[in-house]
Amino acid sequence: MKKITQILILVVCCNSFANGQILLRDAMNSFALYFKSKDFAQLEKAKKSIDDAYKTARDSNYYRANLLRCMIYSTLANADKDRKLKYVKDPLNEGMFSLARLTIPKYNQQHIYQINYCKKQLANAWLTKANTDLADNRYSQAYDDYLWSDSLSGGNINVKSNLAVLSERLGYTSKAIYYYNAYINSGKDVPADYYLALANLYEQQSDLNNCVKILKRGAEKYPKNKDLLFKQVNLFSAGKDYNALVLIIDDAINLEPDNIDLYYMAGYAYEMLGKSSLAETYYKKILTIEPYNYEAHYALGLLNLEAYLKNNSRKEALENAANYLTEASEINPNSVNVLKSLVILYKNTGDADKLRQIESKLNQVILN
Repeated sequence: MKKITQILILVVCCNSFANGQILLRDAMNSFALYFKSKDFAQLEKAKKSIDDAYKTARDSNYYRANLLRCMIYSTLANADKDRKLKYVKDPLNEGMFSLARLTIPKYNQQHIYQINYCKKQLANAWLTKANTDLADNRYSQAYDDYLWSDSLSGGNINVKSNLAVLSERLGYTSKAIYYYNAYINSGKDVPADYYLALANLYEQQSDLNNCVKILKRGAEKYPKNKDLLFKQVNLFSAGKDYNALVLIIDDAINLEPDNIDLYYMAGYAYEMLGKSSLAETYYKKILTIEPYNYEAHYALGLLNLEAYLKNNSRKEALENAANYLTEASEINPNSVNVLKSLVILYKNTGDADKLRQIESKLNQVILN
């Protein structure tokens, strides 16, 4: 009796296994027909057959069943975008589940083409989901979706672009820097905005060295881009890197020839570098654009006054200083700096009356 029972169990198991093999064969044939014709009805048949074959724990551990199931469900994740068929779980999740069960290296190597197909389909499905989440402002969910797509696609550079922007938006600064660098270093035609975004992130982390490097790379690719060039100008000016500033300031001026601030930056940079004659040239250029500019008159007055103090034989420098400083005082009568400069000037000219007037005015301004 015991032997008969064992035989019956064996027969049932064999029949079950045989039936499972038939269902796998049917699923494979239907999927092959879909692959050739793109007839969705064949894909639906393949789904039904693989679902029927995938019933027990034994079935779910069977490599061939998982591989075929992964191929079918990863295809459904893209082909059935509106989810017209009925699913216990979303086909994207089912495909990921089956892919995770393909854990035998020997078999994976033998079926590398099929596995790559599954990964590509799943990566595209995650990308579609990510784009939908992004459009609906579900940024955290979109970020996770893009991560899945990136891990399955083997490094789709467009996905890295989206990950860079989302990481920045979500405040993941280190990750944003990583993805922006990956995108910029990909060799693709990267827009100028990405160089600027990465530079801003480096600046936020006080990494000015890398900030300048990426701005230079961007400026080399986009030499007429104002944002990249002016960002460098402002960085060098704020950091008092006048040697670097004078190398690019004329490029900035060429892009905005009427920008008074650029001429002033240039003049001040050359003044700090001890090149007074070049400084004077840029300050004077401001007055051709805006004749009553206070900063230019004051800067030129100081330049000439300092030139005279270094060499008191230069009488023309003292006269020029008087003219520029007087003009600056008329434009801004309560400027303490101009009044103090005029005190020094009149002490050197020996004009006692004007000296008393200026000192009296200075005292009034300070007291008020």
